[in-house]
Amino acid sequence: MIGMLGMTNPNNPASAKPIAISALNETLLNEKIRIAGMSLSYNFEEQVLLVHDSKMYACLVDTSLVLETLIASPGLWESKSVVSIIGYLERVRDGLPIPTIPAFVDAPIVNPTLVVRAILITPSPDLNLAFWEHAIKETDGAEGSILMKFDDS
Repeated sequence: MIGMLGMTNPNNPASAKPIAISALNETLLNEKIRIAGMSLSYNFEEQVLLVHDSKMYACLVDTSLVLETLIASPGLWESKSVVSIIGYLERVRDGLPIPTIPAFVDAPIVNPTLVVRAILITPSPDLNLAFWEHAIKETDGAEGSILMKFDDS
């Protein structure tokens, strides 16, 4: 038992940190995160899903690692489907093309250089996105309210 406190168990993977889409920023690069939002559109060529927080922010989700899930459940990438996503936030040097934004939503704020590489996508039709974001702010107020930062370089 002595000396075991600093060790991690490979059979018990790290938990994904719940993050509001509006809070995605470079300080979270390479961290395992959990986001939730409404799918807006899907770029089949790039395998990128655009997920919206139902307010003014959206993020790009790389679905290349979960294609089997998307094929088995096409509702996951259909417009207005509420989804939960676990993945790692990554930086894409030149950014990815933003999928077509449907007419039913005002153009959201999207950083094309920050991408969530999904390792799990699940339908969450009963998830209330307003409650999701409120719970994140209540449990971790400082990080839940950080706005998305853009790099001008």
